[in-house]
Amino acid sequence: MASRREYEMLFGLNARLNGGFQGAFSKAQAQFTRLGNEIRKLSRVQSDISAYQKQQRAIEATTRKLENLKRQQALVRPKPPGSPRQLWSGRS
Repeated sequence: MASRREYEMLFGLNARLNGGFQGAFSKAQAQFTRLGNEIRKLSRVQSDISAYQKQQRAIEATTRKLENLKRQQALVRPKPPGSPRQLWSGRS
């Protein structure tokens, strides 16, 4: 059977171990909190990047449409006589 002294030693040892566990778990919890905050920040940055890329694609598509419309306009618009690539025949 365990003596009083053994119980006291076990009690002291458990107290030290539990204190160590509490410190380790507190540090782990703080680390998880920090990582969670970092993940949220990175998610916001990724969202901003995705929005920028979407806007960039829309600008590129609009630029392509504008260039196409300019080419179409150049083909349809009559040129004054004497200008290069004269499409206008001058006939009415």
